[in-house]
Amino acid sequence: MSRADDAEDAEVDKILDSVDGAEAKLDDSMRVELNTLILETVSDDFLRTDRPSGHLTSDPILLKYQRSVIFHMLKTAGKTLFQGKSLVNISLPVRIFEARSYLQRITDAWGNQAELFKAAEAQDPVERLKHTATFNISGLRYCVLQAKPFNPILGETLQATYPGGINVQ
Repeated sequence: MSRADDAEDAEVDKILDSVDGAEAKLDDSMRVELNTLILETVSDDFLRTDRPSGHLTSDPILLKYQRSVIFHMLKTAGKTLFQGKSLVNISLPVRIFEARSYLQRITDAWGNQAELFKAAEAQDPVERLKHTATFNISGLRYCVLQAKPFNPILGETLQATYPGGINVQ
């Protein structure tokens, strides 16, 4: 293991506590840093056209965070089952939520607008279906690396500008 790997491991351990038992606690600054990292990963991924579709999360901070959430949920579910309670009543810990709402998060999946333009321009119905399906499937890969969003806020609206001059208000 190189010194760079050791330094990276130390940084990961600084941001998230050890996941050996299952708990990883985040203070507010760490939560903001994690959410910023998630947003940067998603926006950088939109710009990459040098590889086939799909997403491989290799960031050690995100991987450790995702593992800690899974371990926590398994631990909670196990305790609930041993107590003879229903799994329906398990509450989610706040640390697994992303600091964005569902409406903000869904815009990541709609980022591949070029496929919809191709579908609109296609004359063949089969080609239109292919481009529409590509648009829908291409957005799924961004859901893999994100935490659970908060529920939509009452009255929340979306205003966005997409490539190609599309304004949504």
